[in-house]
Amino acid sequence: MTLRHFTPKRHAGRRMPDPLVVVRELLAQYTRQYEENPVFGLLRNWTSSISDRLRTSILAIGSDKISNLTFFLKAVSFRERVLQRGLAARLYHKVMTEKDEFFSAWNSCLHHVVTLALAHIHRVTLEKFAFAVESCPVPEDQSLLMEFCLLYGTKLIYNERAWYLEHKYLTPAASNQIREQLLKLCRLVKDDALKVISAFNIPRDTIHAPIAGIPNPRAQWAYYPQPKEDNPRKISAKL
Repeated sequence: MTLRHFTPKRHAGRRMPDPLVVVRELLAQYTRQYEENPVFGLLRNWTSSISDRLRTSILAIGSDKISNLTFFLKAVSFRERVLQRGLAARLYHKVMTEKDEFFSAWNSCLHHVVTLALAHIHRVTLEKFAFAVESCPVPEDQSLLMEFCLLYGTKLIYNERAWYLEHKYLTPAASNQIREQLLKLCRLVKDDALKVISAFNIPRDTIHAPIAGIPNPRAQWAYYPQPKEDNPRKISAKL
């Protein structure tokens, strides 16, 4: 029996929540590599696990700087791989070793399921964002989008820095650097936020509505100023 038998099925007349759909496909992909070629699947899983262990060992040499987008791409990929292997191992142990009903085993891992789904979504989103930046034909827009891409990647790692510290992917010093970089990038891109927002075609009356600021006449700075251009140039990259 393989993990494919442990993936949840869609019930007739009911829509499966998106996180469950994501994890179902991830588990199916994880199982498929063993069904197609068991030896290659085991070898691939073993080498991936060893690589991740070396990456978090004292022998690892950090060649990617925190200011480099490659660092964040590798970090989100590492998190997804670890969570995927962990969920597969937990389900297999509960069903095959402890002889639990799959429904009970699945429910006991729901937090793990949602965490893996979000990790996958974050990894794909960051990779697509990075690809859009690389393919941007306008150098000025590309430079601006890279700052926002770094901000997004930094925010992802910052939100989960406790997990990365627990898995020894980050050192305390690196965690502090990520926090400082997050604040630095926020200050850097704050004046260009409306240029990026224009790519989403959000109506100006929505951006300048009271809900977008602080409704206090003594705090005029809380509102974004009205753009000077009637038709501001939009970002060329496809996000």
